[in-house]
Amino acid sequence: MKIAALIVEYNPFHNGHLRQIQSVRKLVGASGAIIALMSGNFTQRGEISCLDKFTKAELAINLGVDLVLELPVQGVLSSADYFAETAISLIQALKFCDYIVCGAECEDVRLLQGIARAFYLFQPLIGTSLTAQENNAIQKYLLPAATALPILRRQFQTDLQAALKSGINYAEANCNLLFSPTFWPYIAPLFPKQELATTELQAAVRYALQQPNNILAIAYYKAALAAEVSGTLAAKIRILPRETGPDLQSAHALRQLIIAAENSPHRLLNSLIDYLPPISLATLIKAAQKGTLMTCEKLQPALSSAVAAAGLLKDFPDSASLLPTADSYRKLSAILPDLIAQKGSFELAAKSLSHKGLTVANCRRKLLRQLLNLPEPDKVTLNRLCSNAQYLRVLAYSSYPGKSLLKHLSKSIDTPLIMRFSDLVQKQNYITGAADFAYQSSSDYRAANYYALLSQNAAALEQNNYPAPIKRATKRKKSACSE
Repeated sequence: MKIAALIVEYNPFHNGHLRQIQSVRKLVGASGAIIALMSGNFTQRGEISCLDKFTKAELAINLGVDLVLELPVQGVLSSADYFAETAISLIQALKFCDYIVCGAECEDVRLLQGIARAFYLFQPLIGTSLTAQENNAIQKYLLPAATALPILRRQFQTDLQAALKSGINYAEANCNLLFSPTFWPYIAPLFPKQELATTELQAAVRYALQQPNNILAIAYYKAALAAEVSGTLAAKIRILPRETGPDLQSAHALRQLIIAAENSPHRLLNSLIDYLPPISLATLIKAAQKGTLMTCEKLQPALSSAVAAAGLLKDFPDSASLLPTADSYRKLSAILPDLIAQKGSFELAAKSLSHKGLTVANCRRKLLRQLLNLPEPDKVTLNRLCSNAQYLRVLAYSSYPGKSLLKHLSKSIDTPLIMRFSDLVQKQNYITGAADFAYQSSSDYRAANYYALLSQNAAALEQNNYPAPIKRATKRKKSACSE
C-alpha cells in the first residue's frame, strides 16, 4: 500500500483542497491511503478555525482522506520552521509514508529546494554547531570548507538581525544576504547549473519568499533535511503547484468572504457556492445557522474578557521585539489592555503590533498564545517539542482503508496513538520526557476546550468518545497495509 501524507489546515475546505486530494489519489493509487496532518482549532497564520477540528476532520474523510491526525497546537502557533518541524516529526513517527505532499504558489520545485538547502545551512533552528549529519549534507551538496560553516551561520544571523532592525522586510533581507559576496559562493552549488542567471534568480527567490505557501513548502523541505537519517526523507516531498480557475480562490480570500457574510446564511451561500464542494458549503452554512461558525472578529469579546480578568496576561517572552518604537521595552501584558480598547478588534490589534521585521501572522500567533495562556517556551525547548512527536492524535478515519491502516500502525510504531483524550493518561510512552508530554497534551486540551467555549459548541469539546470511522462508499480494492 502506498501512503501519502498531506500537511493541511482546511480553513475552509475549498475546491483547491479537493483537487489536491484527487491528485494525491492518483499518486498513491486506488488501493493507497492518504493521511492528513491537520492543524486543529487554530492555524499557523494565527487565526481561529472557521469550523472545529472534528468537523473539519469529518469533512476531509468524506472528501477522500483516509486518516486525519492533529498537528499539536504548540507547533501550529509557531513560525513556519517550527510548524514544518512538527509536521515532519509526525510523519517520521508514522514510519511508512511514501510521499509528503504540500501546495505552493511556485511551480519551480528546484528553486524551492535550493532555497531550503541554503536556509538549512545558514538558518538552523537552534545552535551553531555542526552535527555529523550536517557534515554529510555539506559533502552531499558539494559545499566548500565545512569547518567555516559555524562562523558563517553566526554572521548570517547577525547580518539578518541588523537588516531587519534597519527596516528591511524579512524576504528582502534574506534574499540580499543569500546573494551577497559572503554567502553566494556557498549556495551557488545548491541550484542547478541550468538555473536562471543570477539577477533573474535573485528576483525569483525574492518573490518566492513573499508567498505564504512557498514559505511553508521551503520549511518542510528544510525540516526534512534536518530530520533525515537515511537521506531519503526530503526526497519524498512532492510539491503541487497552485492551480487557478474561476472556481478557485485562496483560503484567505474565502475567509474574508465568510467574515463579510457570516451573519446571513443566504449571503454566505451566494458568496461561496462557486468555490467550495457542496458538503463543505453545507457544513459552513449549518454552522452559521447554529452560531458556531468562528472568525477572528469573534475573538474580540474573549480578548476583552481576558484583559478584564487579568488572569491570562503573564509576562510575555521577547515582547520587546514586538514594538519598533521607544515603547518597545514595555511588556505586552502592560500595553495589551489599552491596545485592545483602542483598536477594537483582534486583527487591528495584531496589525498595530506588526512592522517590517515582524509579520501580522506572527503577532496574531503571539496574541493567541496570550489568550490561551500558552507561554512561549525558549527555542531549545520548542525545538525539542516540535522535532519529537509526543503522540499521534487521531481525529477521524475512514472505514477502509483508514481503519486497517490504524490497526497496522498500532502494531508497528513506537509513538502512542491517541484515540480519545483519556488515552493520554493511559498511553504515556514518553519520547523526550514526562514534562514535554504533559506540556504538549495540556496545551492541546486547553486549546480545544477554549475553542468550544468561544464558539459555544459542545461538540468541539475534547471528549472521551472513541472516534467512530466515517462510512464512505468506496470501490477501492483492499490490500494488506504492510505491502
